[in-house]
Amino acid sequence: AAPSTRLHLDNGRYCGASDRCGSGHLEKLLQENPDLANARRGPDGRTPLHYAADLSHFDIVKVLLKYGADVNAQDAKGRTPLQLAAHRHATEIGYYLSVMWSYTIEALLDHGAGEDVFDNAALGRWDRLLKLICKDRTCLCARDAGGNTPYHIAAWNGKTDALELLLEHGIRVAFTENNEGKTAIDMAAEDGHKSVAELLLRLGAHFDAPCDIFSAATLGLVREVRKQLEENPGIANATDSEGKTVLRCVSARWRKEKFFWREWRYEQKEEALHAVIDLLLEHSAKMDIWTAASLGRKNDVAALLKTDPALVDAFEDDFAPIHCAALMGHAEVIDLLLDNGASIEARGMWSCTPLHIAAWTGQKEAAETLLNRGADIEARTSVGVTPLFIAVYEGQLPVVELLVENGADVNTAEGQPLLWAIWEGHSEIAKLLIRSGADVNLPKDWGRSALWNAVNRADYDDVIECLLEHGAKVDEPDDEGLTPLHAAVRSCNLKAAELLVRYGTEINAKDKRGKTPLKWALDAEHEAVVDLLRRHGATDLNWEKEDRL
Repeated sequence: AAPSTRLHLDNGRYCGASDRCGSGHLEKLLQENPDLANARRGPDGRTPLHYAADLSHFDIVKVLLKYGADVNAQDAKGRTPLQLAAHRHATEIGYYLSVMWSYTIEALLDHGAGEDVFDNAALGRWDRLLKLICKDRTCLCARDAGGNTPYHIAAWNGKTDALELLLEHGIRVAFTENNEGKTAIDMAAEDGHKSVAELLLRLGAHFDAPCDIFSAATLGLVREVRKQLEENPGIANATDSEGKTVLRCVSARWRKEKFFWREWRYEQKEEALHAVIDLLLEHSAKMDIWTAASLGRKNDVAALLKTDPALVDAFEDDFAPIHCAALMGHAEVIDLLLDNGASIEARGMWSCTPLHIAAWTGQKEAAETLLNRGADIEARTSVGVTPLFIAVYEGQLPVVELLVENGADVNTAEGQPLLWAIWEGHSEIAKLLIRSGADVNLPKDWGRSALWNAVNRADYDDVIECLLEHGAKVDEPDDEGLTPLHAAVRSCNLKAAELLVRYGTEINAKDKRGKTPLKWALDAEHEAVVDLLRRHGATDLNWEKEDRL
């Protein structure tokens, strides 16, 4: 293994990859030794840029690129930083994080990424793919360090249009295996890209391309699963190379869908995954404790614990049974597990406790049970956020109310729940936090206060007024000198501007370029806003003279 450096964290990730060290500290390390920008460690063969791109720490990405990080470096599976960022962008929840991955992708492209067939397949840029194919058709058969073809990469990212283009120019290679023995169908199954898998299955039927029971089950392909079970009922208890049964794999997919996707997307797959689970159980699939806890089958959980008490804290893909029960809201199963010695602070994915998990999916009853049993309401994940922050981010108002009622800190420095409530458009949660003592003038992110961010949203008058009523600084500028009034004018938010004027904003404030709100309004031809500002004393003679010349 490569030697450890000061750029590595003790958990094998890189300084800055989880933002623990910050871009300033990282830059000092790189000034001392620029070679660290391309250091590798461990079997995954990733560089610091891989980690920063994967986690979308944009400031870290910029520093690494400044010091010569290789944008085209491949990890052990052949994936570049751009491919990791593209994959996250394709599968991310939440507007804000999706935007941050867009910034990361743009920075990588600006520094020379995205030139080969793999990166373009990851991004779904079919126009560039077509140019590459026309220039050299052999790129269709190209393999990266992990043995992946462009078909594998497009399928992994759910890029149906790009995959269709690739298939138009060659089909057979789409069903070849990579170094891990996975086909493009298997790659689509990893993140539940059902439409991609179905496209490949339709074409694959002409080539006798197999879709094993594991891929079919985890994709929720009910007809395919039923067909295979009818042909071979014993396959219900088949195991993969890790000894996991089909039922364990499909229930793990179900949990992943519930954990990672917002409800609107999750609902599209829930019925199919449930149908597959039911089919497997009808064919005598062996029950496991994670599936039992996820389904709320208390008697099965009790029977499994009686057979093997150690299962109470056993993990399956970063989920202990108590995480499974919390995720799906089975309070009685949580009680049973705790009565049998389960750890109430068990740490799963991203070091989430069961309370974090319940907050994530809005399981109020499960969260209440955990709190009543002594769960730490201020527990922090690996990135330092509390259950309250997670509930705020996910828009889980009932859980936010529960946590606030139980004394959760509404002013945590990590995460700043109020700012995130505003960013994500959760107005009722924002008002609840403000009325529960959230500091409306907390240290700002990118120099922009809660009020500054609120005036940029339409139909946020009640939140804006709530902020102002609770002491928000009406003229607090951002790093560019733009006050909330500037921001409201730029967004053509007349109602927000009216509120700010009512609360005494400086009508003729100038940003760092010397522009007043009136100048912004004149440039944008917002007549109603111009009229409002002039009625309240806005004057900018120099600008108006220039406009008449």
